[in-house]
Amino acid sequence: MKKAYIGLFILLLPILVSCNKQKNFLALGNFNDETINSLKTLLKMDGNNYFISENMQSGELFKIVDSNASYYENGKKHPFYVEATKAKLILINVGLYDVIPSMEINENENILNYDDNLVNKQLEVFSYHMYHIIEEVRSINNKADIFVLSAYNIFNFEKPEEKLFNNIVKEVNDSINDSVKDFDNIKYISFVYDSPQVKLYSNTVTYPTNYIFLFDS
Repeated sequence: MKKAYIGLFILLLPILVSCNKQKNFLALGNFNDETINSLKTLLKMDGNNYFISENMQSGELFKIVDSNASYYENGKKHPFYVEATKAKLILINVGLYDVIPSMEINENENILNYDDNLVNKQLEVFSYHMYHIIEEVRSINNKADIFVLSAYNIFNFEKPEEKLFNNIVKEVNDSINDSVKDFDNIKYISFVYDSPQVKLYSNTVTYPTNYIFLFDS
């Protein structure tokens, strides 16, 4: 199984040029502590791990955002609203783990089984959560750069299971992209490539838009 999180990524020219004047970023959803620490170094910005966890589902993030949940660190309260308000850059990463738990997956034996109806219902719920997460975050902070990250295939399936899972990834990403399109100044970052000349999940991939993403191998 490929690691289920993005170990490192740099949003190169469009962000790093402007980050010299920025101070705080806020990561929401499926990240881990290692990623946050790497982002601090690469972006030269302060950030925290208050509202992240590996494999976080959209429902959990929706509750955090909708209820203005607080994170307590060394006795100090950090409300979501306060952290979102002061952020200059906000990264959102949820989606794939809304559907994975309901699937029977064994990549060693190339097994992938799931109920289409159940996945479709989960995608409907995810779409609702995604839209309202973005809506609430933007309403709290209308000046921050907000980037919503796509899902990608984290498994080493062989065909035809690989194609089946890629179809699921596409449906998740279609839901994310549909939500993003409804808002101004929200950027969708895709980790899925259509070009056969680009190796999926290579350690370094250069985008035409001058984005560079570094993945865990």
